[in-house]
Amino acid sequence: MKPVWSGEWKKKLLERVESKGFKTIHEMLNARKGKTYHQIALELGEDIAQAQIVMTHLQQCADEGHFIDGASECLARIIIEELTHGWNKGFRVDYRTASAFGEWFSAVVYTEQSEMERKELDSVSTVLRNDVCPPEGWLPEDGRDPLIQKAFDIVKNRAKL
Repeated sequence: MKPVWSGEWKKKLLERVESKGFKTIHEMLNARKGKTYHQIALELGEDIAQAQIVMTHLQQCADEGHFIDGASECLARIIIEELTHGWNKGFRVDYRTASAFGEWFSAVVYTEQSEMERKELDSVSTVLRNDVCPPEGWLPEDGRDPLIQKAFDIVKNRAKL
């Protein structure tokens, strides 16, 4: 197995993305709806880590001024990966839901961006679970899913108050 974090991993990742015909990881992800970060990592090679894709994706979105798009896309992909049977279905669903939200929050909260405060980011998962209430079995296709967008909109509107 090739070392994942050695050398200039970010340069290697971006070269792999470009070799697939894309300018950015965000562009590649948009062409791979419903695929998890893990699946994308496997496509890019055994020496690419899922965490590298998440970090690079979120930072690219923040640098380009659309962090919320990246954060919602990240949430969708993590939900797809963790809740394989759909929302509120399957074995250990409470644990898997908490795991998905924890993984998502730890990724987005450390991204340098200016669109959302940490406390707003923290409330997105609570709003999705308690206010939006996805139906049993729901899985988003991507970050533009209406239920994910509704959760972000509710959080943004509450922050304005």
